[in-house]
Amino acid sequence: MVTLLLSWILGGLAFRSVGRTHEMLKPKNLLNRPPALRRPLIPRLEAIGFWVILCAALLLGWQRSGWIGLILRPFEIFVAALLLDWLIRRFPMRLQWSILLNPFVHLYVLPYCFLIFAIGVSLVG
Repeated sequence: MVTLLLSWILGGLAFRSVGRTHEMLKPKNLLNRPPALRRPLIPRLEAIGFWVILCAALLLGWQRSGWIGLILRPFEIFVAALLLDWLIRRFPMRLQWSILLNPFVHLYVLPYCFLIFAIGVSLVG
């Protein structure tokens, strides 16, 4: 149960960071982009983050539930990302963009932490 909850939180925040970064990289948001997202490496980092999250979710799903887990665990991570995004948007603006909830900061760290978590859980379990 603890691994399920941690995978929802960690995977959801990681997927939220990839989704928010993807939204900011759209051409309509060109003027609103933070300076850190104007580098040419960011779209590649976003794509790598997405595939890392998907692979980690597939690994966790296969380890826990077999074939049905390959479908359900990525879907659970997606729903967790939507719920966490909705919850975080209810916070005041200053808290939404704090260092602990900033999706652009999470893009550099959380997908890889989620992968390490998935590998650790599958090795232990």
